[in-house]
Amino acid sequence: MRCVDGRLDRAIELPVSKPSMCAFGGSQLDTLSVASIQPAGAVGEHDGCVLMLNPGVTKLLEPAFAGTF
Repeated sequence: MRCVDGRLDRAIELPVSKPSMCAFGGSQLDTLSVASIQPAGAVGEHDGCVLMLNPGVTKLLEPAFAGTF
């Protein structure tokens, strides 16, 4: 089941102060990589790290660009 109407499907708690960018990867696009920011004075063990997790969903493949710029 996919949520395509903009509703929040799920929230994933992460052991970081400031998660930033995320991207799907892996052979099945089922691994979510999340980069985190290490703010000044941060004491969290995982702040400034890249976390990799399996959220139980996969990303759809983007179609290849066939035109020109």
